[in-house]
Amino acid sequence: MDRSRLAAARDDLLGALTGSRVVAVGMHWQRGIVSPADGIGSVFAPVIARAGVLPRVGEVYAATRAAGGQVAHVAVCNDDAVIANCAIYSHAKESSALRCGTDAVEVVPEVGPAAEDWVLEHHRASVFYDTDLEQRARRRQSDVVVFTGVATNVAVESSVRDASDRGLFAVVLSDCCLAATPERHAAALKNLEVFAAAVMTSDEFLARMGGPVRS
Repeated sequence: MDRSRLAAARDDLLGALTGSRVVAVGMHWQRGIVSPADGIGSVFAPVIARAGVLPRVGEVYAATRAAGGQVAHVAVCNDDAVIANCAIYSHAKESSALRCGTDAVEVVPEVGPAAEDWVLEHHRASVFYDTDLEQRARRRQSDVVVFTGVATNVAVESSVRDASDRGLFAVVLSDCCLAATPERHAAALKNLEVFAAAVMTSDEFLARMGGPVRS
C-alpha cells in the first residue's frame, strides 16, 4: 500500500475541512454504557472513566457547533425484533441492559445533547443501518463524518467502513474512541487507517475547528 498517497489524500481533505461540512457523531455515550451497571456497562464504564474522555468529547462537540457543524448523538438499543444472527446480536436480544425506551438509552449530560443536536437510535453495528443519518447529513450538505465513541472495533469501525462505502469522508478521533481493551482499540485503528479518510487526535481536529488544544 502506498502510504504517501494515503497521506496526500488526508492532507487534501484536511486542507479543505470547514465546520459546515462536519457532522460529529457520538457513538454510545449513553447511560447504559457509561454508567457502571450490570451487562455492557460493567465492561465499558471503567474503561471510559480511566480514560477521562468525556470532557474532551464535550470540547469536540462545542467546537463543532461553534464552527457551524452538526452534532449527532447515537444510542444503541434493542427490542424483541432483534435478529440474533451472530453472537453480539444474540447477546443483545437476551439482555435487558439496553432496552429501547429506557433510561439506558439517554445521552449522558457530560456530552449533551444541546437543543440543536440530533439524537438517534440504532440497532445494528453501523450507525447508518436503518437510520436517516446519511439523509440528514446530505440535506445540510455535510460530507465529513467525525467519529467518537465505543467500541472502536465494533460500532465505530463498522460505521466508518459504511460511511466510506456511501461516499462520505470518515474521520476518526483516536483519543475519543475506546474499546474493551487497548489491544482491540489499537488493532481497529490500524484497520481504519485504510478505511477512514483520516485518523487523528482530538487536538488535531480542534486546531482546525478553532477549539481548545491541550498544551
